[in-house]
Amino acid sequence: MEAEYIALSHAVREAYWIGCMFENCTLFSKVNTPIVHSDSLSSIQFATNDVENTKTKHIRICYHFLRNWFEREYFKLMKVPGKRNEADIFTKWLSGEQIKLLCSSVFGGEYWHTVTQHV
Repeated sequence: MEAEYIALSHAVREAYWIGCMFENCTLFSKVNTPIVHSDSLSSIQFATNDVENTKTKHIRICYHFLRNWFEREYFKLMKVPGKRNEADIFTKWLSGEQIKLLCSSVFGGEYWHTVTQHV
């Protein structure tokens, strides 16, 4: 859970920084609250609840800004089912069928056919 929580904190910082950059560069008149996706339910619960236990006491305070930012609505969290996590394409060994499903989700269509034609 610790690694996922730390990764979540980095993702939130990046999303917040990009939103601030867009606002400061006046690229958009309004920047929506970023929605950060995670397939780690324990990390989401830890970030959104003020719960501390023996397994989480050692996590450094620098990562606990997540709770404060969540309460201030600087970002939203959304649970992604493990089978539909598009990041898995880059981080896990997947079956051909799972790659096909995730590629069509990422690229918005039947991208898989063009990939297999070039292999």
